Amino acid sequence: MAKPTLRVIQGEGERCPAWLDFPPTVVARSPFDKGAICRFRMSREDATKAAAAHRLQPIWELWSVVVGEPPPVPNVRSWGVNVPAEEGLIALVEAHACFRGICRALAEDDNGEDVVAYILKPLFFYKRVVNLVCLAEKEVTPEGLLFAVYVRLDMPWNGENSTVGVVTHGGFVEADTADPLLPVDHESRFVERLW
Repeated sequence: MAKPTLRVIQGEGERCPAWLDFPPTVVARSPFDKGAICRFRMSREDATKAAAAHRLQPIWELWSVVVGEPPPVPNVRSWGVNVPAEEGLIALVEAHACFRGICRALAEDDNGEDVVAYILKPLFFYKRVVNLVCLAEKEVTPEGLLFAVYVRLDMPWNGENSTVGVVTHGGFVEADTADPLLPVDHESRFVERLW
């Protein structure tokens, strides 16, 4: 059998844009113990798919609500409408409710059993805008909306600061009028409330 020959294929590699270069992990309250801290990896897969489809809004929301920072685009910290850029932003660790089981399939999880949803109430978030100065504009979160962050659990929790899953995506959801800190239909939307 002939030994295969290797060829070097010349190509131009592109660096990942800064706004797709999420931190490797984010800090959160443990879904199993609200008083303990854990870490989640950040999935770039959904963000990369959204970017390929020219949908940058989900990426801006991950930066400004999950990571707790303005999206890293030029002039975001100095453009007048954004100053002060970090004021009013929250991060995943500031979630006030956590549910387990999303009653639908996600990735390899056929029924969403190993998915937890963190619920946050951000004061501000960054909106994607088309502007010559900056591509991100700080906005007040509309009344009656909460932000849900979905995390797929894939490792057992072994105490404080362990990494137990991956943040897959997030998005705004309507708040329940009876309890404005919980999503509408949370009793049927999730299997159980963890805290």
